[in-house]
Amino acid sequence: MTTKESKEEIRGIGGWLSFFIFSLIASSVLNFILGAIDISSIFEDKTVSLTYLYSLAFLDFLYFGGLIGFAIYTIYSLVKLKPNAISLAKMFLILIFLTNLIGVVFSGVSGEPLAGETSYFDSTSIIFRSLIFSVIWFLYLTYSKRVNNTYPKEKRKSYVIDKVFFFSILAIPFVIYLLAFVGTAYESSLNSTIQNIEIKRTLAENEYSDGRIFFKNPLNLEIQKDYAGVAPLYILSKDEEMSITLVSDLVDIDHKEYFDAFYKEAYDGLRQDYELDYTVIEEKQNTNVNGFEYIKKSIRIDGEEIFIWTVIIIFDNNSNKIAGIGYFAPQNKNSVYSSYLDEVTNSIKFS
Repeated sequence: MTTKESKEEIRGIGGWLSFFIFSLIASSVLNFILGAIDISSIFEDKTVSLTYLYSLAFLDFLYFGGLIGFAIYTIYSLVKLKPNAISLAKMFLILIFLTNLIGVVFSGVSGEPLAGETSYFDSTSIIFRSLIFSVIWFLYLTYSKRVNNTYPKEKRKSYVIDKVFFFSILAIPFVIYLLAFVGTAYESSLNSTIQNIEIKRTLAENEYSDGRIFFKNPLNLEIQKDYAGVAPLYILSKDEEMSITLVSDLVDIDHKEYFDAFYKEAYDGLRQDYELDYTVIEEKQNTNVNGFEYIKKSIRIDGEEIFIWTVIIIFDNNSNKIAGIGYFAPQNKNSVYSSYLDEVTNSIKFS
């Protein structure tokens, strides 16, 4: 038998075809890991409703489960020499490329990098990697002698159910990114409305409102309005030593869960400015003079100078609105400055 005839007779699972099947197995394992990480990260966001989180998690589960299921289905068909094996393999390659493309397009529209990437340019590199991977293996499946001998073209088939499976998986990223986009747009619109809301009653002396909450500014405190993203916040200060920060939000989760998430975010920000050797000096849940529940935690930060740092979240169960308060002051003047904190806390009302 000549060398040419030998090459014509190359068939069966082996060579680069084995490596391709191995890459499908590796892809399934990788998607399982990425899916677990992605779904768990969804529940780290404690600032949105559980319904929204569960919806995203369910769609993520369907998406990664679909990719893994399609890969396993393709592997089985290739190993068992099924008539639809090559059709499935090519569809899988197209699926990988298109789902990455959808993610990059959304990243470009929203301006947010994809998960695991630090910038839009990092996100776009995904599309080139998936394109190269898909094109190389697509050409191999089209022109390889082993592939054509093992899966003769005249015996190949493409089933309708395979196409339904393909387009079902492809549709999921559209729904995920649409849901995320709508959620972002809704939040921006809501915050914009709140910023421009007409206050329905006349503000009292030294009273302020961001549209969700009303509060009074104790006399002799400087007041500054700033923004955390699109949400307004107020900063009350005294002698560049003491500060009280107020911000509002809408929440639909357990009070303690929200407080823990709020506190952690504030603590991480504080830790950037101070080496934190601290002692918890107060932690309690109570009701202010206006009948609103609140959670409070205070710590003493020890060092060359000793400071008191307090976080308070006040909840309005009727409207799901909250007021977040951060307080920072030197310990040697805390007995004076803490009275300002009490006055602000007890003045909080909701619109």
